[in-house]
Amino acid sequence: MLDINIGESFPVKITSRSNDEGNQRPTIQFKVPNSDMSAELFSEYEVVINRKTSEIAVITGRRVYKTLPECEEGKNIALNWLKKAISNAQYSESENIYSSNENNVFGSLYCAFHDESPFPTLEFQFRGKKQDRELESAWESYFN
Repeated sequence: MLDINIGESFPVKITSRSNDEGNQRPTIQFKVPNSDMSAELFSEYEVVINRKTSEIAVITGRRVYKTLPECEEGKNIALNWLKKAISNAQYSESENIYSSNENNVFGSLYCAFHDESPFPTLEFQFRGKKQDRELESAWESYFN
């Protein structure tokens, strides 16, 4: 998970299983088994690839915990990874986003309760600024 780079091609060949080329969604999304040190928190992660550019646009790891203090403990571990991955990162508390003017990548990290679940989820995500703009445009074209 931490060795995958936003803006690059996925290191394993992707096989399209869609038979209808004209109706393909703008992204390819799939889960990946995790084998690096981040597997301690995330046994798998999700990759989003822009179909047009073949670039990795988003990497997301999620883990559900029994308690909020356990989730916060996991968040503190992941925070160290995020700080190492994004040089000179500044934190936006209102958006839970770590970003840098020097880097195309930004990250989000937070514990939250989703829907009606009584269990908190840790979400750790890397996104590309350029790739976000491209995905927004691709989805807009897809729906129009």
